Amino acid sequence: MKNHRFITLCTTLVALAAAAVVFTPVTRADDKADAAAARKAKREKELEKYDANRDGKLEADEKAVEKADKDKARAEKKEAAAEKKKKKEADKHDDN
Repeated sequence: MKNHRFITLCTTLVALAAAAVVFTPVTRADDKADAAAARKAKREKELEKYDANRDGKLEADEKAVEKADKDKARAEKKEAAAEKKKKKEADKHDDN
């Protein structure tokens, strides 16, 4: 009887391991496809925003505008983080 339970347990574990091996690549492929679709959608949105002559590609001047916008957004994000940190430190000192 114990031998039968052991065999059933081993069979179940092997089946679960096989399922994990089979379904993991499918999940990863789906994740990669989703990521690729997200990148493509982001790129199309950027083209729509920055492609002034609507030729489907960014020229040097259009790339410069895109870079300036990204640099500005990065600087604003950095400034907001610094202000948040400063406020947090001020609140910490006020609590003492």
